[in-house]
Amino acid sequence: DGNQRGNQGPEGADKGIYGSSCNSGNFLSKYGYGAHQADEHDGTFAENGCMLIRFKMPEDAGYLKTVTLTAPEAVFYTTNAADGAKTSSMTLTLSDADMAADNVVEAYVMTSMQEASVSGELTLTVVSNLGTWSKKFTPNAFTLKTGMRNVITLNDKNWTVPAGDGTEANPYIIRTVEDLTGMTGKLASEKKYFAMVNDIDMASVTSWIKIENGTPIDFNGNNRTITNFKPTSYASGYRGFIGILNGRLANLTISNANVDGTANSGTSPCGIACGYCGTKAIRGDLENVHVQGTVKGNAAGVGGLAGVLGNGTINRCSADVVVTNQTNQRAGGLVGYHNNANVASLCEISDCWTSGSLTAPGHQKNGGIIGEMYGSSTASPIAVMTNCYSTMSLNVSRNAGGIIGALHQNGKSKVERCIAWNTKIESATSKTGWYSSGAVVGYMKNKDTMTDNYRRSDMVFDVRYTDKSNEVPPLFDCENFDSENPFVWTGYNEGSYWGSNYQPYHGKAAGAGETVSDVAKSLGWDETIWDLSGDYPQLIK
Repeated sequence: DGNQRGNQGPEGADKGIYGSSCNSGNFLSKYGYGAHQADEHDGTFAENGCMLIRFKMPEDAGYLKTVTLTAPEAVFYTTNAADGAKTSSMTLTLSDADMAADNVVEAYVMTSMQEASVSGELTLTVVSNLGTWSKKFTPNAFTLKTGMRNVITLNDKNWTVPAGDGTEANPYIIRTVEDLTGMTGKLASEKKYFAMVNDIDMASVTSWIKIENGTPIDFNGNNRTITNFKPTSYASGYRGFIGILNGRLANLTISNANVDGTANSGTSPCGIACGYCGTKAIRGDLENVHVQGTVKGNAAGVGGLAGVLGNGTINRCSADVVVTNQTNQRAGGLVGYHNNANVASLCEISDCWTSGSLTAPGHQKNGGIIGEMYGSSTASPIAVMTNCYSTMSLNVSRNAGGIIGALHQNGKSKVERCIAWNTKIESATSKTGWYSSGAVVGYMKNKDTMTDNYRRSDMVFDVRYTDKSNEVPPLFDCENFDSENPFVWTGYNEGSYWGSNYQPYHGKAAGAGETVSDVAKSLGWDETIWDLSGDYPQLIK
């Protein structure tokens, strides 16, 4: 096909320009280069050419937005006219393009009907969601042919790697453990963006200065993993990878973690991802964050993922954890509790799951997903949980719930389509006071909204009332209810042990032999979010 090659160098090196004819195959029809009749052009035949820039990107390049080839001077025609204007660069604009599995990119750019002579050092610049990448190379002088596919092939070496400036378009890049430990020095009065591009082992970090700031941050883990986050001491305050999360933490896995909220005599809320999520003025959002490990604390607010959810949302997250609250209340597999100090604070938890165990001997308000969840005094419920499940075992005292330990604010909370698949809920308490435990919710108001929540049919519900000869109340099905159709107590002893306003809630028993995924399918869980092919739903990352 008349290929011409030059400046190829050794195998794997950057390759220079070469051309191949456009007059064969389906090239013309594919790119729409209409042929011109020779007699309309004084006996000549003219057609556009194209340039194929084939190059390999580093693995951590992200999603591509633009590809630009720049020459030392204006040599590329911008029109088809012989006396037309010229420019020094050609740019292909993309829309967050993902790379092929081998990270090889093929970028096609249409060229003029006029030939261009190119020489000197060229620069290839690639802008991705993780910043700007560039590399320089010097091919032999060449002519950009018309009617030809002109090809430049480059390898993945000698890229200038972006460090970022903390803006949304050019985030700070996190590649190493040193980048993680240096994040606090990059926080400022304005919002800062961070992007993690490698898996990072934090086993060498024993003293942790938490990421904590009054202005928002945005940390995109890009589906990378932090392992061995196990600091033995903290500077102060809330314990976790992030102390106080104002802003967003997304697309991150933290595995083999050990967060000890009792270290240095700590008594503040703690969780693997963050100690506190969202303050009164600034929301905190956890999206597609997954944690695995152990959490221990002495605080009101100990959770596998987050200690306290102050104002914000948790979506598509999971926690496979061992949680222990040694000397206080409000512990949960995902979150310790929702702090409703501000009536406008938001609490939304959706499409999450937990597994493992939770232990809080002698303490109340403990749940497989969240220990305590407040509604709001406003007209609209803003404490909402949907499409979550838990398989955690609970060994606590008072207000144990497979999903939620305790709900507050009559008529201002919603729990919908959640599944308590806990193998065992164990609690020892008295019948006096608001100390009930439930398969789904430990105690709640009778005008909250409960819709289509289910429990494991063979759950071991070992809730013993020590002042009544270790009496164990039975589980029974609870119908849906809301503020317009309040819960009517028809179960164990007509609720006389817990009063008329607060009761346990058990949801409905799943059918014998059903799996969690069977129940989730029947509830219409979104299968673009959940993989329901196995016994246990898995989040699609």
